[in-house]
Amino acid sequence: MNTKILSLLFLLCLSFTFCIECTEKTTFEEGEDEYSACNSLSTDEYMCHYNEDKKVCEELTCENSPAKQCYNLPDATIDGIVKKCIRKSDNSGCEYKTCEEMTSDCGRFYDEDDDDKICTINSSGDKCEIKLCSEQTENCGNLIPYSYKKNAPWFRKINVR
Repeated sequence: MNTKILSLLFLLCLSFTFCIECTEKTTFEEGEDEYSACNSLSTDEYMCHYNEDKKVCEELTCENSPAKQCYNLPDATIDGIVKKCIRKSDNSGCEYKTCEEMTSDCGRFYDEDDDDKICTINSSGDKCEIKLCSEQTENCGNLIPYSYKKNAPWFRKINVR
């Protein structure tokens, strides 16, 4: 009987330890990296970020995130369409968009998971569209020059600190 109770208590302790929510993480062990500890609590819905001023973990979503964090946030499926969290054109924050919803600065929409897809301005010059490098007769680098892509702020993985 005692073994069963101890086992149950052990399992409860494990579930509490490993199922902690982002905002519940308010203390850190000595020597623990706060940024990594918080980031490990991220989910498909939000990024768990260490707030250095408040010294706690906080949930960042596309709607409440500063512009510098947009590309670190997870994609969202809205009405069956996958949208990326991208920087607003005025740098005031982030918003969910598809490539086709954009009318300029198409390079802000970057799919790091698919090097074949490029969001670029359409032939009319009034709307962004997805093009596949594999379907181009010319070098895909002509769509968005590699040097621009390599040096553009949206291309580099933003440090979460």
